[in-house]
Amino acid sequence: PEQISTVIKTIPLLEESKQDYLNKNSWAFRDHNILLGTTYHIIGNAVNKDPTSLESIEQNKVNQLLESSGTTTASAEQVATGMYQKALNYLKVAARKAEEVVQSRTVDYMDTAGAIEAYMSLAEFCDKRLREKEEKRNAIDFHETQTF
Repeated sequence: PEQISTVIKTIPLLEESKQDYLNKNSWAFRDHNILLGTTYHIIGNAVNKDPTSLESIEQNKVNQLLESSGTTTASAEQVATGMYQKALNYLKVAARKAEEVVQSRTVDYMDTAGAIEAYMSLAEFCDKRLREKEEKRNAIDFHETQTF
């Protein structure tokens, strides 16, 4: 519950970011999406690890989790699944942006480290979800795992 309460505070701060700045700076856009993806992944893991945690946190934070996860019921599985889906979407966006930047730049100005970071973040997320599914421990099976 503490981890969820702490991490959930970052979501409004990250979502309030200046879109015009992010749209003009591809590295900031990529890093912002990696950070959002990681944030949702952390929350999904915390809810998945301790399904009773939703009962232990303040109602306004539960409501924020429900809204963020796209669910209307305080089911830990649905909240975690929604968080994982959001994490996956943000990490995919980061990887796509990194690929666009690599394709559009000359070799001298390529941000290969940023592209590697974006793809590794996506790969690590997918790997963790697939390993969890294989081990069948606390595995949440959401339809996006088919696209890994």
